[in-house]
Amino acid sequence: SGQWSHSDGLKLPSVGDLDGDGKPELVLLESKQPMVVKVLRGSTGDELWKWNGAVPPNFADPCLAIVADAGSVARVRRCVAVTINETGNQWELVLLDHAGQVAERIPYGTNQIWSHDLDGDGGEELVRFLDTKLTATHGLNDTLWTWSPPVGRYAWVSRFDRAADGRVIVGLTSDDAIVLL
Repeated sequence: SGQWSHSDGLKLPSVGDLDGDGKPELVLLESKQPMVVKVLRGSTGDELWKWNGAVPPNFADPCLAIVADAGSVARVRRCVAVTINETGNQWELVLLDHAGQVAERIPYGTNQIWSHDLDGDGGEELVRFLDTKLTATHGLNDTLWTWSPPVGRYAWVSRFDRAADGRVIVGLTSDDAIVLL
């Protein structure tokens, strides 16, 4: 627990063990221009690193996601996933590694991303839209499930809950309805 003086212009904290040391880090997004993703040591509030996109970027909220590397033996790397629109024309999904370096950067059609431990393994899966389907993945490519909203409707993830039997419930708002997956 702690309280730090980094609150000027910082919002939407995500908390997670980004560097694998068993202690939480805080991932924050500066709300003033130029927007910056900043990571603080959870125990002291010391700044570990910060990342700036090009100026002036349009950022969406950062989320902490645990991403599995591809290869013969999957190993887990923890990344900060953030969407950014540097040109005004194309959103990109950027994965930043535990040291703040770009691990992967791909074109992306929207600024909506979420993360949550959907399968109970202790690692967070990435929830995002691929084309028109809401998709949950380990990393970027290992798909757990997809869901398509009704034609002509939108959907926005609003909540994650865990049922008594361990299932995860994903709450979505969709036009005038609430959808539970």
